[in-house]
Amino acid sequence: MPAGTKISLAGKIITLCFLLVGCSLYRSPLDKDMPEFPSAFQRQVEQPAPSTDRWWLLFEDPALNGLIDDMLRDNPDLKEASARWRRFMAEYKITDSARKITVNLSASGGRERVPSAVGARTDNIFGASVAAGYEVDLWNKLSADSRAALGEIFATEADVQALYISLTASVGDLYYQIIESKHQVLLLRQTIESFRQALDLVENKYLQGVVSILDVYQAQQNLAEALAQRPNLEQELAVREHALSLLVGRYPQVGGGGDKQELPPVPPPLPVELPATVLKRRPDIQAALLRLKAADARVEAAVADRFPSFNLAAAAGYTASEVSNLFQADHFFWDVIGQLIQPVIDGGKRTAEVERRKAQYEELLNNYRRAVLRAFQEVEDAVVKNINREARIARLKDLVETSANVLEVSLYQYVQGVSDYLPVLTAQKNYYLAKRQLITDRRALIGDRIELARVLGGSWQQPAVEERLSARMQE
Repeated sequence: MPAGTKISLAGKIITLCFLLVGCSLYRSPLDKDMPEFPSAFQRQVEQPAPSTDRWWLLFEDPALNGLIDDMLRDNPDLKEASARWRRFMAEYKITDSARKITVNLSASGGRERVPSAVGARTDNIFGASVAAGYEVDLWNKLSADSRAALGEIFATEADVQALYISLTASVGDLYYQIIESKHQVLLLRQTIESFRQALDLVENKYLQGVVSILDVYQAQQNLAEALAQRPNLEQELAVREHALSLLVGRYPQVGGGGDKQELPPVPPPLPVELPATVLKRRPDIQAALLRLKAADARVEAAVADRFPSFNLAAAAGYTASEVSNLFQADHFFWDVIGQLIQPVIDGGKRTAEVERRKAQYEELLNNYRRAVLRAFQEVEDAVVKNINREARIARLKDLVETSANVLEVSLYQYVQGVSDYLPVLTAQKNYYLAKRQLITDRRALIGDRIELARVLGGSWQQPAVEERLSARMQE
């Protein structure tokens, strides 16, 4: 320092504060608390489809594509989540403003009467000034608060991404449930027609005196049972169409699932990648991790709040008794104030706040661990379901073929008078139930494919979510 150079007290305080900025009294336990992941999943799918985030494109169904586009545009849950993100963005700006300098302009004018040694004096007072304030972030308290608020923004954005994945899966699942219901209704119509033809056959044989009235009653009973199932199937179809309408942001309506009445071929399942990759592609896991990091930052802020805080305030302006003299040089004033505040007695408030934040951190740590475990379970479950459902469908196809053969033979023997009507009655029911179960499991396999795509996560939604949120911020 050159000889004769002097630094004012305010300058020394400011210099000391800037030297202290960034000192943290907290050591984060986050790294050691992170769970270890298995190196691989226990099972893998065979002959997987080409890896793609947009799983629904594998079905090559324009109607499904249109429904997903409508849902992404109009779904109320997505709109609610977008509004929540904007709220957290505003809260972050409010929190982060504490780290910045505040500047206020003021102007005043008045008249006062004050006593003096020679009697009371009445004067005018006019003033104009600018005041600035700044809290020096000695222990990273303010930056920790800002990081916590920023973490909530990122976590909420991940929530929106998770909604994109889960809602597209829900739309696809409901869409194929609707087609399943229509397929079941179509099968029931065909079955009812088959039962009517069988009843006509039995009635003709009865009129010829070949069979007893019991055969007629049994055929009528079979037909009545089939007819009784129709209202339940139509109700199921309507309820599923109403649910799909809600997902795409519409009032309940029928016919929203398109005109298809038969299920499509089932595409291969998506490949299962390494666990670390899957967890990175799962926005719900990332949201849990981000909230855990935000809680860790809040612990740091609570610890720092127990130590001294330092505020700087400065003001400059003019004051005079006449407006015309206000901005003269001899009426100029300024001041700089440094304020050091050390909490001494607060009834245990700050200590309790640290404990509260640590408990919240532990809650969110266990929530993150549970989310990771659940993600592994979901992937393992989805792979098992896909593998075993395919095996079951292969057996059901054999069952349908065998049931058709039994029905054909029993009906032939009945017509020839070799056997009574009971084997026909049993064969008709078994054949219908086998075909119905095959339709149900084929749709369930489609649902298993969609569920596997959901639990594997994705990255396709990231640009769409960023574009959506930035567009809302510009409105």
